[in-house]
Amino acid sequence: MGSLLFAGKRGEEMSGSLPITHLEHAMNRFSVKYRLTKRESEILALIMINGCTNREIADRCVISEKTVKIHISNMMKKVGTSSIRKLFSLLFINLNRDLFQHHGLER
Repeated sequence: MGSLLFAGKRGEEMSGSLPITHLEHAMNRFSVKYRLTKRESEILALIMINGCTNREIADRCVISEKTVKIHISNMMKKVGTSSIRKLFSLLFINLNRDLFQHHGLER
């Protein structure tokens, strides 16, 4: 995944205490761990990082809203959940774990 996924609505980079490279690395590890396709990873980032709706994702990716829903459903199956909230929770847990490991902190 490239930095473009983590840009704001007008192309500006996100600000905050968490560097973009850490998020990209953790998202990539999550995608590899659960064998998400490039498109699934892109859609997950658009939801989690940019807060995009299905309609906004469809417009940005030039696909139908139904296709977005299919990608989300496929991601949930791959991680073993039927809830989008559980998918987000699992991603958050993995991001947190990755950051702790990166900084050499124990839990």
